[in-house]
Amino acid sequence: MYTEMIRGNTDVFDFMEKPYRIGTPVDPGTSSSERGSHTVVHVWVGDDWEERSEDMGNFYSTGRNPLLYCHHDNVDRMWTLWHYFLPSNDIPDKTITDPDFLNASFLFYDENSQLVHVYAKDTLDNLRMGYEYERIDLPAKINRTSSTAPKASTLLPLTLDKVTKKGKADELLVLEDITVDTSKFLKFDVFINEEDDNTLELDKAAYLGTYAHVPHTRMCRTGVMSSILPLRSG
Repeated sequence: MYTEMIRGNTDVFDFMEKPYRIGTPVDPGTSSSERGSHTVVHVWVGDDWEERSEDMGNFYSTGRNPLLYCHHDNVDRMWTLWHYFLPSNDIPDKTITDPDFLNASFLFYDENSQLVHVYAKDTLDNLRMGYEYERIDLPAKINRTSSTAPKASTLLPLTLDKVTKKGKADELLVLEDITVDTSKFLKFDVFINEEDDNTLELDKAAYLGTYAHVPHTRMCRTGVMSSILPLRSG
């Protein structure tokens, strides 16, 4: 959860997913929350005995399971926590101003079975939609795991006798053109390691993040996806 809610985001779109524009691919890049706990819960609740992991485990049938609405309400709660209650020095302004994101619209049937447009800009603030989440303490798992590094008091004061390089700006690992069978669940974890390390020893590697997607049942079973993972030390 630390990677999903804190470490894995360098801007607001890393958490919320990229905006759709004219000519944008079907999947412009998944967000940290979507490729993390969101997808995992879908697949975990889906029934392995069903041919396509219905109901929650497949996009076309997930709405049949009442748990979907609890699950997605929690995804919205995570956005509220991230946006309002998890201040970040790296992302001081979490306001979305991109018109392509705000004016994206989707068709839904309303309570009168009429098709209506719902705009992304009208769904970003839960208070405007008339509800609020219960205030509870943030779970311990959202905090970074404890470090075994020595305390600063044991190392300082320190006399510098060599040139110290400044840290580089955040870099991004871009995974493009991931060709997948969209009818099947896909998940893979991404690790990086030092050049001289044994690539099979994951205990020496740093976990960057996860790519995952919920199966979709459609005529074209081949999809091309992309994913962007920040290379951050914190």
